[in-house]
Amino acid sequence: MTPIAPTPPPEPTASAPAPVQSPAQPKLSDADTAHIKAYLDRTERPFAVLAIPASKKRKRSSASHQLIQDDLYDPRLTLQYEIKPFDKWSSLRKYKKFSVGSESIGCGECVLVKHTDETTGPIDYDAQWKARVLEIRALDQEHVYLRVAWLNRPEDLEIGRKRYHGKLELIPTNQLDIIDAMAVNGRIDVMHWDELLDDDPKAMPEEDQYFWRYTYDFVHTKSYSKLREICVCKTPQNPDELIVSCENNDCGQWMHTKCIAEAAVKPPTTNGTAKTPQKGVKAKKRASKVTTPTFSPDSRAVAIASSGDGELTAEVFIKGQPKGPNVEVSDKDEIVVTSSGDGVKRTEAASNTLPVQPSSPAMASPVDPAKPTVLIIGGLGYIGRFLANHIHTNNLASTIRLVDKQLPQLASLAPEHTAACSQENFLQADASRPESQAKIFDLQPLTPDGPVRQFDYVFNCGGETRFSQEDEVYKLRSYQLSLTVGKEAAKRGVKAFVELSTGTVYNSSKSPCKEGDKTTKPHTKQAKWKFAAEEELTKIPGLRLVVLRLPHVYGPYVGRWLGTQLALARLYQDRNRDKAETLKYLWSSDMRTNTLHVEDAAEAMWLAAVWRSKNDSIPKATHDKIVFNVVDKGNTTQGTMAGIVKQVFKIETGFQNTLVNTFARLNLEHVVDDVNDDTLDDWADLQEESGIKDNGGPLSPFMEKELLRDADLCLDGGRFESVVGFRPKHERITKEEVEAVVESYKRMKWWP
Repeated sequence: MTPIAPTPPPEPTASAPAPVQSPAQPKLSDADTAHIKAYLDRTERPFAVLAIPASKKRKRSSASHQLIQDDLYDPRLTLQYEIKPFDKWSSLRKYKKFSVGSESIGCGECVLVKHTDETTGPIDYDAQWKARVLEIRALDQEHVYLRVAWLNRPEDLEIGRKRYHGKLELIPTNQLDIIDAMAVNGRIDVMHWDELLDDDPKAMPEEDQYFWRYTYDFVHTKSYSKLREICVCKTPQNPDELIVSCENNDCGQWMHTKCIAEAAVKPPTTNGTAKTPQKGVKAKKRASKVTTPTFSPDSRAVAIASSGDGELTAEVFIKGQPKGPNVEVSDKDEIVVTSSGDGVKRTEAASNTLPVQPSSPAMASPVDPAKPTVLIIGGLGYIGRFLANHIHTNNLASTIRLVDKQLPQLASLAPEHTAACSQENFLQADASRPESQAKIFDLQPLTPDGPVRQFDYVFNCGGETRFSQEDEVYKLRSYQLSLTVGKEAAKRGVKAFVELSTGTVYNSSKSPCKEGDKTTKPHTKQAKWKFAAEEELTKIPGLRLVVLRLPHVYGPYVGRWLGTQLALARLYQDRNRDKAETLKYLWSSDMRTNTLHVEDAAEAMWLAAVWRSKNDSIPKATHDKIVFNVVDKGNTTQGTMAGIVKQVFKIETGFQNTLVNTFARLNLEHVVDDVNDDTLDDWADLQEESGIKDNGGPLSPFMEKELLRDADLCLDGGRFESVVGFRPKHERITKEEVEAVVESYKRMKWWP
């Protein structure tokens, strides 16, 4: 085995000092180095990772070294963990890369891990363990250790290998471990297969490509994330097997070729109505068991099935299939059903063998053509669902379509939102993909011979909502999404395109920011890419754009910002049963944290669309860009929130002193980690005591570094009020408004 050499990060220079947030690398004396080396040499497995499940009762301790891993493919895999012995682990130097022979491997990459000492012969890739490298530490070239998260084969987990699992499918988990880098046999590429990208052949894994599409929560719930179900059999797709799309315009569903063959030898029916038996085919009263006969060596069929009594055999042929060297392919799509009794064959299309399932989302009939048609991108997001409910409740639209990557049944919808966000109004798609736009924007005519319809209003509520992500994430999921949808809306002549943006695009200011004020220092990466999208959207010819910049949006069922504060306050309320403890905020009481109720946000979006459909510019505006701030009348500050929290939870609140704030500015990442270490265990205990297990909704005291920055969010909403005529019904956030939010959590059984 070639020695493994850790690759150190670049040394800081005088012109480019190391960021203060970066932890200092340990400096060991010769005696300390010798002591740790002796420990590593005599211990077969010198380090252990102990995951801390949410259900485990733990006492807080200043000596505890609880860490958080929050970037494991799927947010639900986020976990707390400890490393034993922590003092020796933290004494090792951190590295960005390590080397196996001539191959350099970095954090975030996936590796093969041998599980035997056998070194002869070629590598058996299937037998090797697979893992993702999360952290690299080393004492020297002979003592290099990797903290990894395991990627399992289906057969390695309790579920076992199913028919829908691909040959090279892996399932990421939050099972962490620390291994010796000498066990690594090289790097492998593991791609993410997004099943929603039906129209992009490049999104599919190649035959020899390792891939993942869903995850397993090993630590908390012992559960798998949801797979997309297709076909009438309601089972997932195996990427190694051919599927076909139904040509029936009212169906469009993906079908397994095997299911097509099996359906063809069952009693012929369409939506429960028996077909007229065709010549040479005997109609049965009951379906007999379907069997799978053996393919003949020269068969061009991609699937075959027989009835249990052997009377019927169905073969499915797809044009251009099967693939392979020296293989004769079919020249057309057809299903051939052969009767063994008289040898008579019949052929039919795939769309005639499976039940039709209409999938075109539309508002309940009858349709009023005088009312606008509405498309909401990100329709199951927090603001999107309230907008849909506002339109539905007030009967404002003739047709409404909600587009989201998430399914309604997985979106934790409140009862009052289920009608507006029903399956009939929903389309699952990735709106950032150009290939998805036709499916998203196409509207069926009201009558078979009626004119082609287009959406009148398009609301873009989509984009990446998580904070502290890499720039590439926001570029793809926010910036690219906005541009892709905006270009399609312009091409189709949409009357109003409402782009939902954020007030954090402005520079921090205690004075209310107006629409033309400076945007050179956005508060977050999310805001940076939102502003970039705004700028590019204004350049799209023919796009009737209106941008709304919002402050912190709150209301029933809200998650981050207010939800985080309320979860933290509930935790302090519980702690105060044993000992009085003051909840202290960073920075100052006069830091601006302006707000807007989600119901007012929904109404503002609708009013903006109606106004934009009738107006080409803002009266007396100094530039062509149509942008509005939308904010309530309260000029909310941190002091406002501290006072409300004190009233609602009956706890003491206050603010940190200058010394603590100065330290936090220089070490914000570590401060945030310490706060999370101090709260997340106790929150999990509180949830467990309240009987909340699998679904605590969006509630968590988990703090994001970007949300804790010392930056004012202060907006002037005067232009929108004077031009459009908007008046917020919830003029300011109050004790009663916050109590209503808490009650909404209780209704959803999220509140401990």
